[in-house]
Amino acid sequence: WLAFTTNRSTGSEIRRKPATGMGDEDLVAELEQVAVLRAWSPDGRFIAFEALSPGTEWDCWLYSFEDGQVRRVVGTKFTDREPAFSPDGRWLAYWSNESGRSEVYVVPVDDQTVRWQVSTEGGRWPVWGPSGTEIFFADLENQLMVSSVRGNADLKFGAPEALFRMPEQPTPFGAFDFAGFAVAPDGERLLLHRSPDSERDSDSLILVQNWYELMEESSR
Repeated sequence: WLAFTTNRSTGSEIRRKPATGMGDEDLVAELEQVAVLRAWSPDGRFIAFEALSPGTEWDCWLYSFEDGQVRRVVGTKFTDREPAFSPDGRWLAYWSNESGRSEVYVVPVDDQTVRWQVSTEGGRWPVWGPSGTEIFFADLENQLMVSSVRGNADLKFGAPEALFRMPEQPTPFGAFDFAGFAVAPDGERLLLHRSPDSERDSDSLILVQNWYELMEESSR
């Protein structure tokens, strides 16, 4: 399935459609707030999204396919955004400006009484490595950072290390901020987004045809 949100005059809808592109859309949930879908849990039980609520700014929420209910996972009077599931589905990383600047935090999916701070000098766009032993994020200078993750119940995070400065990231959707990088499934490569920096780049368009067939062939 491919899940997405649509905004309405009175709120948002979470919808899903078969990833093949065939078939109709299903209405998953109707929300009173403007919402942005962020992640599907690895086991398919939850969808994590952020919603803009009066008095609490952006909060992190979960929708459960098991009971059809939504619940707020992180909700403060500050901005809490971009929830990201760990590979085992037990933890959520997100960023918040509660301290006066954006920092990356981690909370358990089922227990919001515990929280760990990952970044130390500012951070946003948290992305888990596929092994669950690393969290990548961008600092306030647009450097790509990585912090190690250890432990089972009581997590321990290593001091963030700078990897390199990323290209400037455009924000084409206004307030709907998105990470400018992704980690490959093998954990060995990174995919970066950058703005065109020349007339040649801005006029270039790459079209990949029959991409679904290529995906099927690569999985054989």
